[in-house]
Parts: sequence; structure tokens; C-alpha cells
Amino acid sequence: MITKGKSFMIKEMYEKGVSISHIAREWGIDRKTVRKYIHSSLCSRGHQAKRGRKKRISCKKDSLPAMIVIVDINRKQEEESP
Repeated sequence: MITKGKSFMIKEMYEKGVSISHIAREWGIDRKTVRKYIHSSLCSRGHQAKRGRKKRISCKKDSLPAMIVIVDINRKQEEESP
């Protein structure tokens, strides 16, 4: 696991023009790992992106307000019918 400071230094070295191979040798990590931290938007905060399946609710996050409106309309119709 790379610490916040280390990931910041990796990104900073790359921005100064140091090659990925040189950074990998200097820090003793794989080039692919260096590339991951350089191109990751979360790199500057020292977090790794989570991997795996998305939660169901996150996939439907955009349609959730519409679903709530539909449920409210259905409830009102049920209350109005005898």
C-alpha cells in the first residue's frame, strides 16, 4: 500500500519530467503501479479506487427521484378509489 505522501511524490516527480521507469526503480515498485497512481484522479488524496461490483442503488441513482414520484402518484390513486 502506498501512503498519501508517497503517491503525491510519485505524481510530482512525473510532472517534473521523471520517467515512469525511473520512478519505479527509485521507489521499488512496479511500473504499472506507478502509472496507476499517476493517472488516478484519487492519487493526490492517497486513496485507491475500490474494485468490484457496484451496489444496486448506485446503478439506479439517477432514476430514483422518478421512482419516488411514481410511488406517490400510485398511493394517491389508491386513496382516492373506493
